[in-house]
Amino acid sequence: MPTEEYELWSDIQDIVGPASFWPQRIRRNFWTRTLSHFNRVITAAFVWINGLNPEVFYDWCELKRYFTRGSAVHRHYQQLFTYFREGRRYRLWSWHVLNRRHEWLDGSVRINVQNRTNNAQ
Repeated sequence: MPTEEYELWSDIQDIVGPASFWPQRIRRNFWTRTLSHFNRVITAAFVWINGLNPEVFYDWCELKRYFTRGSAVHRHYQQLFTYFREGRRYRLWSWHVLNRRHEWLDGSVRINVQNRTNNAQ
């Protein structure tokens, strides 16, 4: 019989896409208990860009005992998702698993400026 962890991890992959297509750092962050501020920000950006409901992400973090609801780490994630929802102008992007491209928080495609200039020559 599948465990609760297995079922939730499967649900997350059903929403985001197979973990084998995720960036290695993000996969590692999903399985790491204590993350730095920077790693929490990039993980939140990945969750947001890939359409994973923050509540499902919180369920995962609680199940893995990364934080409890109401803790400082939980409030940090809540604040980040509030900023993302409000459309604050952050220069954050992440890999969109199903579209197989980098995207900004607003969903627009991130084009590497270096590649664009190299292609123009």
